[in-house]
Amino acid sequence: MYYGKLTVRLALLLIFPWLFLGGPGYVASRSLKEAWDLGHVLLFFLLSIEAEMVLRTRTAKTCTRAFVIIAFVLSAAVLIEIIQSLLPDRIVSFVDVVNSMAGAAVALLWLYSLRMSGFKKRVSLIVVFLILIMVAVPLFRACLDEYRARRDFPLLADFELSLELARWEKTEQVTRVKDPVASGDWSLQVIFGIEKYSGIALHYFPGNWQGMNELRFQAFNPDEPVMLHYRVHDNEHRGDQKLYENRYNGRQLLAAGWNQIVIAVADIESGPHDRKMNLSDIEGFGFFLVDNLQERILYIDRVELTEKKGRN
Repeated sequence: MYYGKLTVRLALLLIFPWLFLGGPGYVASRSLKEAWDLGHVLLFFLLSIEAEMVLRTRTAKTCTRAFVIIAFVLSAAVLIEIIQSLLPDRIVSFVDVVNSMAGAAVALLWLYSLRMSGFKKRVSLIVVFLILIMVAVPLFRACLDEYRARRDFPLLADFELSLELARWEKTEQVTRVKDPVASGDWSLQVIFGIEKYSGIALHYFPGNWQGMNELRFQAFNPDEPVMLHYRVHDNEHRGDQKLYENRYNGRQLLAAGWNQIVIAVADIESGPHDRKMNLSDIEGFGFFLVDNLQERILYIDRVELTEKKGRN
């Protein structure tokens, strides 16, 4: 028993600082970010076990201990999110609070099931299993779409599955629709606002574009002609180097109806003013409107790279 308590406390001391330090960077994969978020489940699983061991010596009532632990975990989880929101590049996350509560629930159900038997024990363990599945779903979805993105490359997005939406930033501006489409059964509807620069960006995708010939995508404009701007940047477009001149920039006037945008990868490579784009580590591609005076809707379909002829 002593060594069990020591192990739990040591694990808590090792895990707790990482709530405020480190973590996956902006360019990390979705699967790594989702796996990191599951640290809240582990931390509050251990914290709940520790709290149960402490309270067990003070009250014999299981319901009382469970209520105190749940209230404590909820308060601690919310407080942690408030503290994180005060740190640079950190935001309040409702998902983290849910994961924290899930960790506590798993701990309590598992501990109490050890003293149960028969039907009650089976039900408790089934609920534990269901909670773990629930919190693991985002990680599973991220891993599945990362596998599909690697499998389908040089196709970057065709919107045939809803999982693809998570590859894009500002997902609140996008919706999959069945009309109009240029390829397959679905396209992406994008709502552009009236801010200075309004658009979306493809953030999660295979970044090695060496050996590619062209970047292509289809854009449907249901209204009067509009100038669509687009950009590509690599791993050197960060921090103080996040400048207009340090990436590829292009634009095309979209007529009414479907338009095909074709960008030579050679042009992307020579996009930065004083260097070559690192085609082995492309990190972002996006398109946007500039000084848009009224909300507009455009549709995007089949974003893909084409390989150079003769490439194996």
